[in-house]
Amino acid sequence: MLTRHLLGLMTCAAIFSPVSNGRAEEHGHLTAVGTIRVVHPWVRAAAVGGSTLVFMDIENAGRPVRLVGVRADLAQRAAVVGIVMKETELSTAEIGALDIPAGEVQLDPGGLAIKLENLSEELVAGEEIEIVVTFEPGGELVVHPEVEPVGATEHHHAGHSHE
Repeated sequence: MLTRHLLGLMTCAAIFSPVSNGRAEEHGHLTAVGTIRVVHPWVRAAAVGGSTLVFMDIENAGRPVRLVGVRADLAQRAAVVGIVMKETELSTAEIGALDIPAGEVQLDPGGLAIKLENLSEELVAGEEIEIVVTFEPGGELVVHPEVEPVGATEHHHAGHSHE
C-alpha cells in the first residue's frame, strides 16, 4: 500500500514538475521555466521617473497557466496592461492576471504589455534590464528585456526563431 502511494506521488510529481519546478533557464533572447518560454523580451528606452512598456512572446507547451505578477527593482510599480485608444491617444489599462493558454500569447505594441512606472534609472537603448514575472502554476521567471529606442515597434531581432 505504501509503495503504491509513493508511486502515485512520484507520478504526480513527474506530471506537474515541468510547470511547477520554478527553475528558469536563460539562453540569450529566450528564458524558460518548465513548459513556459519567454522569447524576445524588449522594452522601450525611458527617462528616470518615467514609465515604459515591456513586450515579449510567451509560449506555453503545457497546461494553461496565468501570469499573475511582475516586478522590477528599477520600477516603483509594474503591472500587466492592455493598450487602448482613448480619443486620439494611446493609453493603458491594468488588466490583472493574464491567462496563458497552451500555445503563444504576444505582448506587443498592438495589444498587451507590462508597464513599468516611476523608473529609478534611465533605460538606454542597447542595454538590458531585469524583471521577474510570476506564473501560476509555474513560479517566477527572471527575464532580461533588451532596451530598444523610444519609438521602437518591435525587437530589433524580430523575425528569427529560437526553436
